[in-house]
Amino acid sequence: MKKDKIIDLTKIENRINTLQQELSRLEFSTFFSQYAGQRDIYEVLGYNTNPTFSDFYARYLQQDIVRAVIDKLCNYTWRGDVSIFNVNEEDKDKDSLYKWWLYVDKNFNIKTKFLRADKLAMLGNYSCILLGFDDVKQNSDFERPVKYNSNLVYITPYSQLSCQILEYENKINSERYGKPLYYTISIKNGISELTLKVHYTRILHIVYDKLESEIEGIPFLLSIYHRLEDLDKIIGGSAEMFWRGARPGYYAQLSNDIQIEDDNLTKKLEENLTKFEHDLRRFIAAQGIDKIESLQQQIADPTNFVNVQFDLISAITGIPKRILFGSERGELASSQDRETFNEIINTRRKNFAEPEIINNFLQRMIELQVIKQNEYTVEWMRVYDEDINQRSERALKITQAINTFTANPYNEEFMPKSTFMRLILGFTDEQIEEITTDLEKANETIYEIERKKEIESE
Repeated sequence: MKKDKIIDLTKIENRINTLQQELSRLEFSTFFSQYAGQRDIYEVLGYNTNPTFSDFYARYLQQDIVRAVIDKLCNYTWRGDVSIFNVNEEDKDKDSLYKWWLYVDKNFNIKTKFLRADKLAMLGNYSCILLGFDDVKQNSDFERPVKYNSNLVYITPYSQLSCQILEYENKINSERYGKPLYYTISIKNGISELTLKVHYTRILHIVYDKLESEIEGIPFLLSIYHRLEDLDKIIGGSAEMFWRGARPGYYAQLSNDIQIEDDNLTKKLEENLTKFEHDLRRFIAAQGIDKIESLQQQIADPTNFVNVQFDLISAITGIPKRILFGSERGELASSQDRETFNEIINTRRKNFAEPEIINNFLQRMIELQVIKQNEYTVEWMRVYDEDINQRSERALKITQAINTFTANPYNEEFMPKSTFMRLILGFTDEQIEEITTDLEKANETIYEIERKKEIESE
């Protein structure tokens, strides 16, 4: 009797998703066809139209501009202190979350782990962070949900190649419907490799650029991948052009009395010229040769062509060129460049690093009852601090704006102070509340002093 075959629905679903993606790519490729489909412009240009994570990862390891772009964005995102504070006023120990975060950062080097996961997420569709807890006693325990109140013992980031989705939640009434339920993690230890089945509660799933899917994002390098290929052609081609053109080719004119059919003579001449060409000797035995002339060199300057690619990469990534390359024509990055880059990093922190990594991590800790606080705030250090001139100029402008607004009492009928401070001066709600509280305290102090003087005078 034949055994019934077990159908793995997860593998079938994954295969269907793969086929749908391939079909989508084929449909997408028609946008780059010309002359009624007779010319595929990307094929003519030799572009890779379907780069994979391995392609992106290889370029990060080997192509300098890729390393510069990704490291610049990720390293500056996690530069400086990141502080977590509890905002629940009813909590007796308001600094408990802050102290716990310092402990985790010190013992697990958490910012560095988040930085690595950030880079891996940018290179692919997603990355994972394996959260190790002390409830695991053997490998099979990774398949179980994390036990409440377990202690965190390690944090390890993995790429999408090492951490692959094994099974999705298929219960329609589940809040995790369509999301990963189990992962397969490949852990390489020297020459051996261990494969684990891991429950989702032990994994932080990080997606950099979400569009349609909550599970897979758009690889960061995809939008500039062809520009990177063009740089290979231009820079590599110019290097080869210099290599071949810096030392010119030579034209040898044989004497009229030499018979070209003489194989021995032809072979000897070829050997002499080959030794000269490869710098094995500095002279030519020119018997049978009337004259030798160098061919005209053809070396083009690739600077303009390279700069076009750099301009496009800078435009797409949003990184100013003088920030990306450190300096340009010996000039330091301007204050405008620094402010622009500050805004890029701040946006990246608020739209990705904070919600996708920090909040993801803290919410998981709250769910597992590792920490008790439900409300918290995240504070980041500025990428570039203002110099004394910028701070003075900004303070002067703010002071002038406040004096102009408060000089006319009727201005408050048009716009309340809090609205003026938020919309015009750019203060946050927390800053407005702090300023308002300090003013109230100052007014109370002034009132008490004046009242004391009145009593003493009486």
